Amino acid sequence: MYIGIDLALRKIGIVVLGFDGELIDFTLIDSDAKTLNGEELLRYNSKAIRAFVIINLFDNHYYKKYGGTQEAFGCHHLDVDKIVLEGLAFNSPSKVVDLIAANHWFVRCDMTEWLRDKNKLTVIPPKAWQKSIVTKEILAVWAKDWPVIRAKRGSKLTKDEAKANNKSKAEIRKLTKDYLFDSVPETIKEDFEKYIIKNKLSKDSKYDLADAFHLANHLRKKNG
Repeated sequence: MYIGIDLALRKIGIVVLGFDGELIDFTLIDSDAKTLNGEELLRYNSKAIRAFVIINLFDNHYYKKYGGTQEAFGCHHLDVDKIVLEGLAFNSPSKVVDLIAANHWFVRCDMTEWLRDKNKLTVIPPKAWQKSIVTKEILAVWAKDWPVIRAKRGSKLTKDEAKANNKSKAEIRKLTKDYLFDSVPETIKEDFEKYIIKNKLSKDSKYDLADAFHLANHLRKKNG
């Protein structure tokens, strides 16, 4: 079983895949930005992940489906070394960079506690898993429409060039998100979309679930 976690401050996608790539379960943790900030937000995110993995998945779903007992399938007895968390990456400076980093490490530290072994958690940088899906060839095609200008040695970009670069990078990020979602198997995409509509989540939530799917699937294929 492979659990992919796309971690962010306000939305956390979690997708659970079986050893053959079948969808076992998934969720999107959507925190209330108006009432949760700082330390409260970090604690909420960590507790919500723990609740889904231990209570919902292992205690209420996994052990029943596969015919075990609650004692035998307690968290530390399960094959939970297949949890994969996306690493940190910052596209641009932000006022909340410290909070994003704190969120990442707070969750990691908490997970290693209830997993009882830090080696059971794998952290993969975004580019490491994305490059097998969004290949150099695909990026080269997009770059023709959205080129990024490189400053010559000893010189700086003009304001217009910098503005054009920012636009190109934003477009490529959007194309990447859409491509990653489109790369999810059709039946799983449908499940994600139905879940988003049912729970009245924003349409962009599909990207968080898609990333979590690809994280779990990347490790599944790697461990193949």
